[in-house]
Order: sequence, then structure tokens, then C-alpha cells
Amino acid sequence: MPVYAEPPVRLTWSLGPAMPQYRKGGVLGTVSGKVIYAGGMQNPWREPEESLAFDPKTGAWSATAPLPIGPSYTSGTSTGHALYVVSGRNAEGRCFRLTGDGAQWTWTELPRLRQPRVFAAVAVVGDWLIAAGGGWGMMYGAFDPTPVSTVEGLDLAQTDRGWQELPHYPGIDRPGAFGAACAGKLYMFGGYRCMQDGMQAPDGFIARNLCPRLADAYSYDPATRQWTRLADLPTELSGGSAVTIADRYIVLLGGSHMSAEASRFSFEGETVGGYNDRVYVYDTRDDTYHVLADPLPAGVNDIRACVLGDSIYAAGGESIDKRTSNTVNLLQVARVTLVGR
Repeated sequence: MPVYAEPPVRLTWSLGPAMPQYRKGGVLGTVSGKVIYAGGMQNPWREPEESLAFDPKTGAWSATAPLPIGPSYTSGTSTGHALYVVSGRNAEGRCFRLTGDGAQWTWTELPRLRQPRVFAAVAVVGDWLIAAGGGWGMMYGAFDPTPVSTVEGLDLAQTDRGWQELPHYPGIDRPGAFGAACAGKLYMFGGYRCMQDGMQAPDGFIARNLCPRLADAYSYDPATRQWTRLADLPTELSGGSAVTIADRYIVLLGGSHMSAEASRFSFEGETVGGYNDRVYVYDTRDDTYHVLADPLPAGVNDIRACVLGDSIYAAGGESIDKRTSNTVNLLQVARVTLVGR
């Protein structure tokens, strides 16, 4: 697994204004200069329709138009002009697009996926909204969805044609992969292997033992309809977020790894348990990774991230803290500096 010595990207982390709600497993993106959080799970425990907008200029959170449904364990992405929410646990394959100018917001329903799914790798590549992998149907929460074996694409210039099946990636079916678009391709990292049929969750069930994380990575080129195997991640990971910098580098943050060593961080006056706090940078040109020296302030699973200007915004996530039903309201912000190679 190639890892180069000098990082091409430097991130300077700080905590921004907290979200007005505790959320995990939703969608984060940018629309008209605002950072939008939609869907997911909320404490007190519910699947909210409310969507939240953060204005970096004022440092204030506000409400946008509510989603027609409250999709949990959903996936999505944004283009700067629109935010896309793709399926979810109770969405039955329904998908939505948010547009607006910061003063008025509108949700538009898109065609349903052929196969409903949770925890898919989702990105917009050119005119195509692509959903790769994921799972469906759960017995023990997020740990054992039946893996989805298809990749689907929606041509955003011709949405009336509906979702179309695309070539499958070479690896095993999996939910929880990191997905990002870069230089005209879809990139997909990690994920986890679902519990096998007939497997019973024992007392003291630990997802790490029965749902191993994965380290393999792939790219998909819509122009050639071909998948390419990439270098493996430095470690097995699932459930985090991936964002693209300078149309070359992909930053991978948060999620859950196979190590029994969990991070810890200070939250609302107590030290609580977390997940992966390491941050990785993947160079799409060199097929190499780097582990950054500065970790996330709070290493959480089911974190969602986006890029606006010269900053990465990472919101919400899953902690190990029963006080808040294992959710956080944190906004973690990183100033991005390109240092070159």
C-alpha cells in the first residue's frame, strides 16, 4: 500500500457553531453558498424532515424547506447549485433535490431508484448522479443490511428516463463505502461486509467482529463504463465521508475502522467515546495515500462533509454517548492549504 511521506494538503481544524440539532447519517452539501444538512437520525430519537442551513458569513444556522419524508441512513451529494438525497431506510428508493437562493428553498422529487438502498456511495460525475453499492433491510440497526448488488445512475439532463443500471464494481457488495467525484470519475473507498444469512447476533454483539470493514478502493469512468482497482486504503474503513480538493485530492475523514482502539474527545463537559479520528488524503494522479498529522477534533462515525471555498465542513456524526443517543451536533471546520509535492 503506497503512502508518500510529504502531504500535498494541510488541514487546520477548529470547531464552528454547533448545529441546533443532534444528527448523524444524513447528507451534507453546499447550495448557493450555504452548507446544508438534510435527513439522518436525530436525538431525541427520530427521523427528521427538517433540513438545516449554515451560513459561513454570519456563522448562523437556520431552517430550510423540510424534506417530504425523513430519510435515515441516507446518502447524497451536492454540486453547489443543488443538494441530492438518495434513498434511505424508510424512503423506499425515493430521491430528492434541493435548490434555492438562500432565502427560498424548494425540494423536487426525482425518479425512484430501481433498488432502494442505505449507506450507498453517491456522487455527481458530469451529468450523472451515481449510487454505488449500499444495503437494504436491517435486523440489528446499521450492522446487517442485505448488500445491494447494483450500481445505478440518473442522467440529470434527462431525469424522465429514470435510473439506469451501470456496470458493477469488481469487489464484493458492500454498504458504508466513502464516495466522491474527482476529475470526471467516481471514487469508492472501503465499506463493510454485512452479516451473513442465518448469522445470529450474540449477547454483547460487537459490529466490528461480525461486520468486518474493507480497505479496497475503485474508480469508475462513465466515459468508458469501466471500473479500475486502486491501491488499498491504509486501513479498513467504513461510514465516513470523502471530499475532493483541487479536482485531484480526496480527503477521507471519520468513519469506523477495524482497530479496537477507539478515539475519545470532549463533548458537552465529558470525555466520550468516538471512532476513527485519522484523516487521509488520496492523490488520484499517483494512486497514493497520506495520513495527516492533525486528526479530526472529534472522531465520529456517520459524519458528513462538504467543501465550500477554502474550507471543509464536517457536521454531525455518531459517538459513543448514551446521553445523546450516540449523536453529536458538532460542526468541524478545516481550513485547506495546498502544499504541493
